[in-house]
Amino acid sequence: MKTLFARLNEFGITVFLLCLFNPILGQDLKYIGNWEGKLLTQSGDVRVVFNITEEIGKYSITFDIPDRSVTKIPVSIIKLEDDFFQFEVPLIKAYYEGVFDNEENYLNGTWHQNERSLPLILSKIKVSEKLNRPQTPQPPFPYKEVEVSYENKKDGIILSGTLTIPENNEPFPAVILITGSGPQDRDETIFGHKPFWVIADYLTRRGIAVLRVDDRGIGGSTGDFSEATTLDFSEDVLSGVNFLLSRNDIDKTKIGLIGHSEGGLIAPMVAAESDNIAFIIMLAGPALPGDEILLLQAELIAKTHSIPENIIIKSIGLNRMLYDVVKISTDVSDMKVRLRETITVFISHLNEEEKKIQMFSEEYLLSQIKILTSPWLSFFLKHDPKPFLENISCPVLAIYGEKDIQVPPKENIIALEEIISNSRAQNQYIEILEIDGVNHLFQRAETGSPDEYGLIEETFSQDVLRIMGDWITETIITSKDY
Repeated sequence: MKTLFARLNEFGITVFLLCLFNPILGQDLKYIGNWEGKLLTQSGDVRVVFNITEEIGKYSITFDIPDRSVTKIPVSIIKLEDDFFQFEVPLIKAYYEGVFDNEENYLNGTWHQNERSLPLILSKIKVSEKLNRPQTPQPPFPYKEVEVSYENKKDGIILSGTLTIPENNEPFPAVILITGSGPQDRDETIFGHKPFWVIADYLTRRGIAVLRVDDRGIGGSTGDFSEATTLDFSEDVLSGVNFLLSRNDIDKTKIGLIGHSEGGLIAPMVAAESDNIAFIIMLAGPALPGDEILLLQAELIAKTHSIPENIIIKSIGLNRMLYDVVKISTDVSDMKVRLRETITVFISHLNEEEKKIQMFSEEYLLSQIKILTSPWLSFFLKHDPKPFLENISCPVLAIYGEKDIQVPPKENIIALEEIISNSRAQNQYIEILEIDGVNHLFQRAETGSPDEYGLIEETFSQDVLRIMGDWITETIITSKDY
């Protein structure tokens, strides 16, 4: 279940689960049914559903997040006496407790996790709304699907994925899809969308083999995701390149990388180390250092949620100080001490009204120390993509969404253009595009806010799919200039 928790935490929500089977003999059945409510998180409203059933004198509960396409997660019952209930998930130290309101017929409770408390009222519904994802590929497919596994020999882990190959016997150009941040499966599944499957299906139909892979520690892949950094993930991709080089059905001179978000950081790292990369497509790939990306992202997301400007300024100021501590620290123990001192001094300068705001409570802020000292975030905050981008000599297509507020296009395009102009490699094969009206996931969107991701039926812009397919064909497959 670790994969699920980490993925949900990335979007600012936390979920609780475990297994259950507690006796309910002698109790009434008023709890039976599907109960829906909204968690008001910092990243927006998150719809959640508890499905409570009774079997052979016992309650059974599962938990859904419909907008994330998360379903049937078992929940443990700690207490259920008359009108009082308590459900707990020891695995992530979370619990939900409250009372049954007999007059209004709803569950009135509080969600507790990471020293934070959020109100959560659940009302009974008949059936939770099912998400429509019309672009998800459906069989039969006019190409071969092969389940594959190969080893990252450096780290001693096995990576598993799916290789889609056009239906004939000639060697094909190939791409490896590289996921964004957070533990992700081979389809980069999010909110019921499977963008990497959509991309793989489209490109394979155009004669390009596609390898998409579960992140280490996720799905069929072994290893520990929580201890890995962006550098480790680049080693996983290199192992995928070596795997493709070993196959007779792959054109060894035309192996490329398509990286989304953090994957757009990883692709240049791999290309800078390997001479076997023929091309790169960066989908919302950062060109700014990690700390600058996160500060920009936090500011833009806060503005979409109408957070007061003075609160945004203070929050960004604190983040900047904390990031600076992480960047200059070489010892984790020393880093924790410095982070705590920074937070303590910051809180001491807040007025009483500001101290009441949950995001500035000492308990919440100290809980962030665990996140800031994680291997991945420590590396990401210090990482500058510039030296890798400067040394790429293969063709590069960088695509950004005009409504992206996670990797803002304006600032990253300016940074990338500056890197290109000063590049020692003087790469003449770099093209940068900004696509109007699409967000970080390359969906057509209204605001670009992460709140929209799960509400949009489109998984991936058909225009962007076409742009990628045409560019690979013209630049790599049929070009005589490179």
